Amino acid sequence: MDFNKNVDIEKYLEQNKGKAIAIACLVSVILFTSIYVYNSSIATSSTVHNEIVSVSNANNTVTNDKVIPGIAPVDVYLSLEKDGFETTKDFQNCCSWFSVKGGVPVRYLVETYAGDANSVQRVNAVVTVVKGKNVKEIAKPLFGYLATLPYDGADQTAARDWVLKNIGRNAKTKIGVVTFEMDVGSKQGLNLMIYR
Repeated sequence: MDFNKNVDIEKYLEQNKGKAIAIACLVSVILFTSIYVYNSSIATSSTVHNEIVSVSNANNTVTNDKVIPGIAPVDVYLSLEKDGFETTKDFQNCCSWFSVKGGVPVRYLVETYAGDANSVQRVNAVVTVVKGKNVKEIAKPLFGYLATLPYDGADQTAARDWVLKNIGRNAKTKIGVVTFEMDVGSKQGLNLMIYR
């Protein structure tokens, strides 16, 4: 359209009605896709949280061969709280600490699980982001920190190096008696599991 000429707008719109409808449809598809991807990332995070709770509730007895030696739940959640996380405690199903930070566009969830209030059996961390954010870079500080938990027999440097090298890949290793497992939940979500 040449804006230097006088044009009958109604006539122009009538002639280009198909283009206008196509553009409106394209904008609607893009908007719907963006909302769907965002909601999927939130749903993935919620699903992971529900799965963690389900696993946590499945077995609430402590055996020494399942406990990460030398650390207590406070060793995990207190440092997170100092970094702005909010922690809720669930002692009804003994015992879970859910530390959460953020929301949109970045959400962090760390669950510390134990069969009693003085030991740790598992630490699960989930980082979710909206589309367009680099989840690997965003997860590095949290996952790197969690890899350095001071359990008995830990090689904190080796654990941190392994975690940072494997962010964004499905991978698993054992350092001392503790297993570190990375899981790519989606392009917008990453998981780190630390357990014995």
